[in-house]
Amino acid sequence: MAQLAAQLDRRPLAGMVNDRRGRKHRATIDGQGLLDAVAATDLTPFFGAADQIPGAIHNALRGDAAPLLRARLHGAASSRSPRSERKLSAATRVATLCTDSLLPWTASTPIAARSASAAAFVAALPANAFAPFGSRTALQGEVLDTCRSWPAPARQQPALGALPDVPALLLAGGFDVRTPLANAQAIAAEMPRARVVVVGNAGHGVLGWGFTNCPSGATRRFLAGGDPGRCGPGARFSFPHPAPPMSLRDLSPGGGASGRAGRTAVAVQHTFVDFLTAVMGDFQLRLATADPRHPLRAFKAQLRAGALRGGAYSIPVRGTGMTFDRAVAVPGVRVHGRLRGIRGGLTGVLKVSGRAAASGRLVMRRTALRGMLGGQRVRIPLGGLAKVFAKGSGGASDARVARLADRLARLR
Repeated sequence: MAQLAAQLDRRPLAGMVNDRRGRKHRATIDGQGLLDAVAATDLTPFFGAADQIPGAIHNALRGDAAPLLRARLHGAASSRSPRSERKLSAATRVATLCTDSLLPWTASTPIAARSASAAAFVAALPANAFAPFGSRTALQGEVLDTCRSWPAPARQQPALGALPDVPALLLAGGFDVRTPLANAQAIAAEMPRARVVVVGNAGHGVLGWGFTNCPSGATRRFLAGGDPGRCGPGARFSFPHPAPPMSLRDLSPGGGASGRAGRTAVAVQHTFVDFLTAVMGDFQLRLATADPRHPLRAFKAQLRAGALRGGAYSIPVRGTGMTFDRAVAVPGVRVHGRLRGIRGGLTGVLKVSGRAAASGRLVMRRTALRGMLGGQRVRIPLGGLAKVFAKGSGGASDARVARLADRLARLR
């Protein structure tokens, strides 16, 4: 990441990114874009930016911007402010940021002169002050951009004195990027009766993270005057994806076939993984912007998302089955067709084509694809992924879906 951050601070990386309908758009990413994508990793506990970042950085250093551009897109979706002021007041957030942050200008600095003041402040700092990011990224930061036009207060804010000697509970997520554990420990060092409770696999917003009630229980015990106890590491929801293949040659043959046919079979497997990554990004966006009074709407709308390198995916309204609309996850390998859910798996037909592919037709039967690619017989197992999308949400009662929606909404 340090190597890529240094490169992007000098020169942005250009590439193509697909929108949710599969339309390609040219885009660029600079150091601030990388920082935004990395910062977003602590907001989504599963199938979010955190899963994509390591592989995306690997590819970006080799000139392939597509995975990083999409990771930034998914990160922006998870960071998007809810429409409801009941979940997040944007006005209160901005007022807090601009009043409490240490800014590189004084309250009396005219708004028109603040950019120059910030640039002069940053130029006077050591070269590694923002490592692994550079000074250009620092000057593009959200706080400076947001607060540059914030009006000067009528009077100077009082200096912060010593923190009070009172019982204090500090909850910290081990994977929190924006308010990391070190911050909680620094505050606790100034409060003799402070306790820090760390939730190892949690990100930002510890109380609503994952499916553990430990942070809430610790808070209740503390407020009742008792010992808050400890929280274990909790369930891990984020698992880094392998770096997306940059060509069919990057893959080893599989599916019981050799040569190009075997590599194409593995490319089809990668397309299913890409499908899951893409549609969960769209789901995160719907969840982030859902009205808390109607959480079921995030579950009952059709999910659509662009494939990594062309085409699109979708899931029907009731969440069973999947559609591949000329989807390309591995360059030169296109997958097209529709699968529907049946008991214990999926059924349907997928056509495989493209300039690099061994073309053919695959039939889905429950949890595996079977057929011919380039004249060779192949079998491509999909296992649990096929079972999940065979069931979808169609068999769940509205009450069960509502409970799940409520738990997921608390992740925000």
